Amino acid sequence: GPHRERLERLFAGAGFQPESVGSGMEGFRFLATRLPRLIVADARLADLNGFQFCRCVKYDPLLRNVPFVLYGEVSRLTDRCGGFK
Repeated sequence: GPHRERLERLFAGAGFQPESVGSGMEGFRFLATRLPRLIVADARLADLNGFQFCRCVKYDPLLRNVPFVLYGEVSRLTDRCGGFK
């Protein structure tokens, strides 16, 4: 979507080489073959809650220390609090 395209341009302008995927499952497949410098994910992924995706990534010893940024609208209080876990 438009947010992803803007973020890709922003990160490319900062010297990153952004690569994007369309879903949480695609993200897991992508991360199985690469070690990124930074992970940016929508809090509302098409197939998975972004917070769940982050927790799964952080369980992986190889990805645990990669900075992770969630973006997007989070309206429910439980979702907001879940982001701090």
